[in-house]
Amino acid sequence: MFGADALISRWAVPSASREIVDPRFVLQGHLAKVISPIGTSTPGTIEYELDGTPQTNPATALANESVPAGVEVVIERIEDGMAYVEPWSRVEERL
Repeated sequence: MFGADALISRWAVPSASREIVDPRFVLQGHLAKVISPIGTSTPGTIEYELDGTPQTNPATALANESVPAGVEVVIERIEDGMAYVEPWSRVEERL
């Protein structure tokens, strides 16, 4: 038991604190709603809540598909201000 405690406190905890978080994936898995349609070649807009404050972002679908307004989506990443999303119904099928 003492060995496990020493291993965790000397190796696992310090290495976890040194881990660099990729800002593109901070909102990965976060739910959002499409408020302006996402086209196959044109971005739309999503809205989500972060720390109790509504946020909006331009968004494009991961599979180059159109996503109508009102559909719930899951954020995969936000890169250079663009959210890459996938419909929640598709994610739910995989679960």
